[in-house]
Amino acid sequence: MKIPFRRRPRGFSRADFMFTIGYRGSVAMVDRTARRRCARLSCRQLLERGLYKAALCAAEYDGDDQAQQAVLASYNAEAVVPLAGVDELRVRFGVFGVPDTVTGVERV
Repeated sequence: MKIPFRRRPRGFSRADFMFTIGYRGSVAMVDRTARRRCARLSCRQLLERGLYKAALCAAEYDGDDQAQQAVLASYNAEAVVPLAGVDELRVRFGVFGVPDTVTGVERV
């Protein structure tokens, strides 16, 4: 019998965080296809592809304030209504830091 998902008790990786689409309790639900295609891309490459949420998550995971500002600048260049700061961008995409309570990952 196959197990429907892999548990990662030590937390989850940068790639898992970048493509998390939600949580079920303490299990992160990760977009398997997007993760497979784009997990190795840098923040700049993600922005070039228009993957703003993934780029913001990558910058957040790395703790890189300059990359977060680059995501904001890139987003504002394309947005109809520009955002004032990174905090507004976090609210827009629902990214509020890397949770330390994740005990597993389910790739869907």
